[in-house]
Amino acid sequence: MAPCARSLRSLRRKPGRKPGRALILIIGEGDTERAYFRALCANLRLPNIEVQFSCRQGSAPINIVDCAVQKAKEPGGYESIWCVFDRDEHESFARARAKLQQHARRMPLHEALSIPCFELWLLLHFEFTDALFPNCNALIQRLRQHLPQYIK
Repeated sequence: MAPCARSLRSLRRKPGRKPGRALILIIGEGDTERAYFRALCANLRLPNIEVQFSCRQGSAPINIVDCAVQKAKEPGGYESIWCVFDRDEHESFARARAKLQQHARRMPLHEALSIPCFELWLLLHFEFTDALFPNCNALIQRLRQHLPQYIK
């Protein structure tokens, strides 16, 4: 029996079927947030998420939004850009939210707010709470029940 003759077309490599990864950027303000998101991405094996902190302009909420707007304008950009910032005592909090919402109409910008501060995210890993913390210090006291050595 003679071997089958194959056409050149049938021997060509087929195009890939996997869709490309969506690249997501997280921009935040502090060391705690950076460590949290990097560990979360590593633990969940999320290679398409880039975590960037400490924009050159500073870590105030308005600076984070300005950095996100710049990144959104870059060619070959991100599918979505998340601005992570605390309410804390930032003077630019309301201004930053307004600016982000204005730009979000035409750019892939999103906000992830921590009220009163980012430590709430950490606390929620240990307990469910819908308590209203008056300030970050009160929240950190509660977090220290689970992480006694925690320092902001």
